[in-house]
Amino acid sequence: MKLYSTGSVKNLWVESHPDDNSLGIGSFEFTDDYSVFDWGKMPQTLPDKGEALKRETAHWFRRLREEGLPTQFIEEVDKTKIKVKLFRKLEYAEITGSSKNFMLPLEIIFRNKVTPVSSLYRRLRKGTADPRAYGLPEGFTPQVDETIVLPKPTVEFSTKIEETDRYIDDREAVSLAGITKEELDLVREVALVVNKVVTGEVKDRGLDHVDGKIEVAMGLKRDVYVCDTVGTSDENRFLYKGLDLSKQMLRDYYILDGWYDELTKAREEGSELPKPKDMDSEYLKLVNETYKALCVAITGEPWGEIEPPSLDEIVRRYQDLIKEKKEGL
Repeated sequence: MKLYSTGSVKNLWVESHPDDNSLGIGSFEFTDDYSVFDWGKMPQTLPDKGEALKRETAHWFRRLREEGLPTQFIEEVDKTKIKVKLFRKLEYAEITGSSKNFMLPLEIIFRNKVTPVSSLYRRLRKGTADPRAYGLPEGFTPQVDETIVLPKPTVEFSTKIEETDRYIDDREAVSLAGITKEELDLVREVALVVNKVVTGEVKDRGLDHVDGKIEVAMGLKRDVYVCDTVGTSDENRFLYKGLDLSKQMLRDYYILDGWYDELTKAREEGSELPKPKDMDSEYLKLVNETYKALCVAITGEPWGEIEPPSLDEIVRRYQDLIKEKKEGL
């Protein structure tokens, strides 16, 4: 098996490549790297983060298999790798209504709630998203810092292979992905099943599942496979006692640090992008422990010989560190 590509958070190893008539075989290697605000790989690493995400992904793939959903998951390889089936990645122009064995060029997002840090919250505030599409009243605008509980889980689509992902309606999703409206409805149903499984399980462990996303592939018989990662603390948003944990903690740090505003301004002006500074060692340690603590809560499985702090302890220390950082500005 050879290293095929490296990403900002995981690497792809390939044993055999997919083609028109057969699936490929490979492995996802989850690394200790992290990425925020579309920067790419950040300068520091989070020890054990890769193992935490691998455990979460493998857990949910096994659960989805129990629910009868086809997935690309084959088996766990080691503490940071899973063996997977591989599908072709096609450009828009290569996809036709008869294409098979390919990744849909879509990201499928499911939502149960809308928090103030989500993209949908900002779009609703700006009036660029139709609240009726989410079961909300016409003209609805969120109040400042309001968390919105949706009447029922919703699913929406964004592009995946463009330079910047953008939200699209069902008509464009069907056109870009080379599928029928009925096949898109099936993809939506699959996403809702994934959401239901994750939401129900973590609720019993004290976590509130706000939103998440999946990728899917069309198989050799144009059947739908759940792919990439599922239910991880990087891809999904989990609250504990109202606090947004894991990857949001990383975003919060760079927002308070001022780097996010500098980065946004530079992108708008087309000027040189500012490089991120290293994170405070105490904060970095806490985020690392949070990934492990969330893994225990998400999977319901112990970490190992040395267990991470409880989520209650994580929340207390997190609030103290945020308070200190705000006072130091």
